[in-house]
This record gives sequence, structure tokens and C-alpha cells, in this order.
Amino acid sequence: VYGRIEEQNRELERRSRELQRLTEEETVRAEEWKALFALGEEVTASPDVERLLNSIVVRARDLLGTDISVLMLLSADGRELSMAAHSGLRTAGMRALRLSREHGLQALALDASGAVIVDDYQTDERLRNRPATLVKEEGLVSQVAVPFSGKGEVLGTLTVGNRKRTQFTTHQAELLQSFAHWTAVVVETRKLYEKLQSLALLEERERIGMDLHDGAIQSIYAVLLRLEDCAERLGGPPGDVKAGLEKAMDDLNKVLQDIRSYIFDLKPEVLQGDLESALKDLVQSVRVNALIDAELEVEGDLNGALTEEQAVSLFHIAQEAVSNVSRHAQATALRLKVTAQPRSVRLEAVDNGNGFDLEEGRAADGHGLRNMDDRARSLGAHLLLDSAPGRGTRLTVELPLAEVR
Repeated sequence: VYGRIEEQNRELERRSRELQRLTEEETVRAEEWKALFALGEEVTASPDVERLLNSIVVRARDLLGTDISVLMLLSADGRELSMAAHSGLRTAGMRALRLSREHGLQALALDASGAVIVDDYQTDERLRNRPATLVKEEGLVSQVAVPFSGKGEVLGTLTVGNRKRTQFTTHQAELLQSFAHWTAVVVETRKLYEKLQSLALLEERERIGMDLHDGAIQSIYAVLLRLEDCAERLGGPPGDVKAGLEKAMDDLNKVLQDIRSYIFDLKPEVLQGDLESALKDLVQSVRVNALIDAELEVEGDLNGALTEEQAVSLFHIAQEAVSNVSRHAQATALRLKVTAQPRSVRLEAVDNGNGFDLEEGRAADGHGLRNMDDRARSLGAHLLLDSAPGRGTRLTVELPLAEVR
């Protein structure tokens, strides 16, 4: 009997340690993705490129807990890297750093087309023939550098480092790469402004902002809801929490794929299939993450009814509507309906939430309602919102198909 009791105690201790480890990992991951979520909102909301670049290096340094963070941009001819933003540097030489394409850790990252982790800059064999005087004067020892690119063109590097020996992990390098992807969005936006000061440029930037806001950012928010649910279930079996965390990581990988797709002008990963399947996944996500009784109804045949642009825009309108319900409506039920008719497609989203005053809602809105309006107008569709405090919200989008059929 005593032997069985001791064995059970050991098992309880093991499970307790495992739960503690999962709790710590969940907390760290939640903070990481909250930071990326906040950066994404800032990138899509602000036109000030210099401020955004400075914000990226500060956020990267804070989240990774490093002594310095450096962002360097490649010249148009691809021969030189120059300092664009930095945080934590002490010496004037490093703050004004310019590197030949063949020199430094940053050039090594460009050559490798991926993350490079260095435990000791002065003794690393890969850096033997690369000048390190300024690095030594700065007192830097361990560093991680990642490249970033957009539309098939290498744009620069993002680097973090410490003044004491540190064993940076692959996960930290991947997290830095996530910051680099946002950097690519910012740099590409600036390049567009520099090339075209015209309506075409503004429309392109608005498209990128809407896609990121309606797609990647809303998906990250859904993952945050899942992580919050995991936190609430930490007192239960460790296996349940682990499954939730694994699903969250899978969803985040899809978000990263979407971000890369936006950078390289591809369609979002979620619409690699068809609109109906994407909407089913969206409804299932809100049902699981927000605990809302959500359902999808499709009438008619959507197959071939819409162009790719129309399908993507309708999906993003639905995604923004569902996100608004999850975050603001305090609803318990949501119905999403798509009706395909010979000359039109209608999208409806109806919830039983607290509703809102339409004039006040539009005045206070940051991107959501405006993005839905803009997307509908770009398609030649008509968007109607019907809501009032205390009686829920109905959104209807009527898309004429006369010119497509």
C-alpha cells in the first residue's frame, strides 16, 4: 500500500512539473504573440516609416531581452548595408555603421538566406575574415541576425545581440524573423511611396493595410482567444492544455504563411481552397475560440460564381464582421449566410449581441467598418449595416454578378 502511495505521489509531482512547464511556455508564447499583434496594428495604422522602423527595433529588443537591436537596409545596387534604426548602441561608430556586402555578421546572414546565430563574434570561424573592430568596441559578444526580403528582392537585415555570452535558441531566431517579416512590409511600403506619389500608390498601401488588418491580425486575435482559453484550463489535465497550445501554434504557422503571401503578392493561405470551405473554417474558429454558437448557411452554387478577387474580398468582409462580433458584441449566437443567385451573391452576418449606434460606431472605428465599406465599393457591391443598442447587428453585402456571369 505504501509503495502504491509513493508511486502515486511521484506521478502527481511529475504531472505538477509538467503543468508548471506548460504554464510558463503558454505565458511566454502569449506575450510574444501579443507583441507581434500590437506591432501589426501599428504597421497597418501608421504611415510614418521612420517611426515604424524605430518601433520594430525597440520591440524586438524588449521582447527578446537583448542589449541591442539593429536594423540595416541594403542599398539599391546591393553593395552596401547602412544603419536604418537601432536601440541600445553606445558607440558612435556602430550608430553610423555602414558595411560592404561582404563584411560583418549581417552579410553572413544575407549569404545564408536565413538566420545566423553567433555565440562569440570574436572567435567564430565563420567571421574570421570579416572586420570586427567596431563590434569589439561596442562590447558585443553573442548575436543573432536574420535577413528580410519582399517581392523576391533582399531588403536588409535585423540583428539583436548581448554584451555577455548568450546561447540564443532557434525559437528566438524564428521570433526575430517574424519581426523581420513586418519590417519587410514597412520597407516595401516606403519603396512604394518613393516610387509613386500618386493614387495608385495609396491604393496599394491601403490594400496591404486592409489585407493585414482583416486577415493576419484577426487570425492572431483568434489565437489569443485560444491561448486565454488554455490559461483558464490550466487546472485541468495537462494533455488538454497541451492540445490547445499545439493547435494555437499550428494556427500561428498559418498566420506566418499568410504574412509571407501578402509580402510576395500571393492570395491568403486560407483561400487556397474555395470560399465556402474558408467560411466553414472561419465559423468553426469563432465557435471554438469565442464560444459563440455560430453557424454557416450556403444557398445556391458558389462554384465558379466569383472571381478570385471577389472571393478574397467577401471572405475578408466576413472575417472582419465575425471578428467584431467576437470582440465587441458580447453575442451568444451568430449566423453567417451566403446566397448565390444567377445575377448576384449576398453575404449576411447576423448576431444577437448588444448592438451599437451606427453614427457613433463609424466615428469611433479605426479600420474595421471602413475596410468593409472600401472592399464592398471596390467590388461594386452594396453594404448595409443595421444595428441599434440592445438589438444585435445585421450586416448585408449584395454583390451584382451581371458583368461576370
